[in-house]
Amino acid sequence: MTTVYFIRHGIPDLRNKTERRHLSQRGLLDSYNIAKLLKRTHFDNVYSSPYERAYQTVKPLADSLKKEIVVVENFKERTVGTWVDDFDCYAEKQWLDFDYKLPLGESLREAQERNVQAFLALLAENQNKTVIVGTHGTALSLILHHFEPDFGYEDFNQIKDLMPYILKVSFDGEKIVLKEVIELYK
Repeated sequence: MTTVYFIRHGIPDLRNKTERRHLSQRGLLDSYNIAKLLKRTHFDNVYSSPYERAYQTVKPLADSLKKEIVVVENFKERTVGTWVDDFDCYAEKQWLDFDYKLPLGESLREAQERNVQAFLALLAENQNKTVIVGTHGTALSLILHHFEPDFGYEDFNQIKDLMPYILKVSFDGEKIVLKEVIELYK
């Protein structure tokens, strides 16, 4: 059994309109609270998207565990291509048509292929281990959709505003056998 704690990044600083924006002050505070919550859990490895907001979210936990963060380029969020003012409309179009994309952007199919390929490699390298993956809402949703094809837009919509979001998923090989949301604030 391999257990993955997907930790979706905290609230980003939206004054920065690039995909590589960092965490807001609230997001940074939440990252330290995640470390406090999970510090007694044994983790073998810590992975993260290269985007600063995901990395910053798992860094306090990695530091408290004395673990290096392995940055996985292909865990990055899908490339939108340009700033989108109506994200909900854009996201729905993408979930309805996995090949839809903006100029210079990625379709969900392209992002999913990239995210899942990297995640399957992680599963193979971490059999019977417990790991952390610092991630993004769409990237996490696309990975879940790969393993559970019924996971769709409505499911994505339920988590898209949850920042941070911690999902513990246990795998038997490449099959999900257990999912549990870990509440940061009860």
